[in-house]
Amino acid sequence: MGPGSAGTTQGNDVIDNVWAPAAIDNPAAAASGILIFAARSVNVTSNIVGNNQFGIAAESSDAGVADGALIRGNAVFGTRIFDDIELCSNTNTVSNNTISGSGEAGIHLDSRCGGSGNGNRVSRNVINEACAGILVSTGTSGNSTSPDTFANVGTTVLTSDQCVISSQATSAEERQQEL
Repeated sequence: MGPGSAGTTQGNDVIDNVWAPAAIDNPAAAASGILIFAARSVNVTSNIVGNNQFGIAAESSDAGVADGALIRGNAVFGTRIFDDIELCSNTNTVSNNTISGSGEAGIHLDSRCGGSGNGNRVSRNVINEACAGILVSTGTSGNSTSPDTFANVGTTVLTSDQCVISSQATSAEERQQEL
């Protein structure tokens, strides 16, 4: 979904979106399975999203905001490098998703998109195999992050700008191999 658009993405299988040369230090240069870019109130429900660099991403920018998304009932797995669900926007609802095998966080409430990562409601998600189940960027506020179910995560809810699996793993490939 692009700037100014609206709608629903439902019942899709979105697999293997990888863009080179994506790198851990440049998340803007990565492929998303489902991208909500500067589009308000988009519904993303009942999709299967796997083996992408971001699973589902809601990104605000100078082109507009991606606030108010409903991301519910999706299966997101095997995300490379970054997050299964990335919220670089505000007032989103993320619920009843099954998330496993994230490169960084199962769900990331991200403040890098200019006043973003605020007022999100995250609940009833099942998150398995992630450095952080929910990564809450510093400088965000008004988020609700429970109840959720966690297994095999480094930290259930981490307040930080990045989750690092191991100080010894420096490349994206090494990080993915650790999972």
